[in-house]
Amino acid sequence: VKLEVACIKKFSRHEKFAPRYLWPKKAYDSCSDSPELFNTDLEIDEL
Repeated sequence: VKLEVACIKKFSRHEKFAPRYLWPKKAYDSCSDSPELFNTDLEIDEL
């Protein structure tokens, strides 16, 4: 692998990652309770 190819930025590398069944609902409910949820530094911890 060439260095230029190996150093290309990619998003998480989960091309076949399937989200869990209730994750969208949990994110929706959390955003309904706190609209600024994804604007904080702790959004992953809060979800």
